[in-house]
Amino acid sequence: PVTSSPSLAWTAPPEIPSHKPIT
Repeated sequence: PVTSSPSLAWTAPPEIPSHKPIT
């Protein structure tokens, strides 16, 4: 998923919506 932090998006679990910015 593409978020504000693409690098962290790859490690983010599917529980986190891709439309929400990962801080």
